[in-house]
Amino acid sequence: MEPIQTETDEALATRARDGDLAAFDELVRRHHDRVWRFLYACCRNPHTAADLVQETFITAYRRLETFNARRRWLPWLLALARNKWRDHLRARPPETHELNDSLRDPHHPPDRLAADTETFTDLWEWARRRLPPLQFQVLWHRYHEELSVAEIAEALDLTRVHVKVLLFRARQTLARSWKNRLNTENSTAGTTDQTGTTLHHEATAATLPPAPFTHHSRP
Repeated sequence: MEPIQTETDEALATRARDGDLAAFDELVRRHHDRVWRFLYACCRNPHTAADLVQETFITAYRRLETFNARRRWLPWLLALARNKWRDHLRARPPETHELNDSLRDPHHPPDRLAADTETFTDLWEWARRRLPPLQFQVLWHRYHEELSVAEIAEALDLTRVHVKVLLFRARQTLARSWKNRLNTENSTAGTTDQTGTTLHHEATAATLPPAPFTHHSRP
């Protein structure tokens, strides 16, 4: 039998379905952090994300009989994670959906995985606050997880056309928001001399970054 570490996710899922616990443990090892990052991007609370990850894998194990080994494991797993997030939202009061202020408290530092995500959370949090949840999830899977349109459609139970439309709308929304932000920065980058003439700093405009999520290397 092929070593667990070299088998595909789908083969491991089949073995786990037949009762091989080691195979399922390997699936957890491979994908735990990836599922955690997705859920953390949605809720911005490391403890909530950890709980939802655990629930996701428990559900995955219980539903192994429903997994079709001719399809990819990861989109199926991410679909379960998304459903856990939606269930969590429905169970909470609307006013508690915003960013947990305790995350900003230096006496409550995020755990190791949260710390590892600090290099990109500012940009993703900016995007999350400007997009509807489904658009944000599509954008996350495409640009952070680098899933294909087909894989995203499977994970989110959408058609490929719907995924493309959501990506287009998300990019348009963020591009407009980014442009407004840069315009605001430009308008405040000038200084006024004693006669009231505004002196703009052209070098600032020349070095402004492009809008995020506007290009992608994969088709």
